[in-house]
Amino acid sequence: METQLRLLLVLSGLPRLRTQVSLFDETGAFIARPDLYYPDKRLALEHDGVSHRDNLAADNRRQNRLARVRVQALALHRGGCVAYTRRGG
Repeated sequence: METQLRLLLVLSGLPRLRTQVSLFDETGAFIARPDLYYPDKRLALEHDGVSHRDNLAADNRRQNRLARVRVQALALHRGGCVAYTRRGG
């Protein structure tokens, strides 16, 4: 699904993004490794599959860590991507 999302974004005219980038805070501590990342916009995109339903607390902690280093995180799921492609296509 991450590949489909990345292709959807690029084919829609958005700039290329980076995948699986390790992000660190100012002390060098690991923060997160988002699925997709726009470094110049400090925007992390996460594909939340079925397994994320069981990891809500961990997902929230990761989003809080990202917020502390001023990275905005957006969680996307398959239903949202399918709906977008249907409206846009």
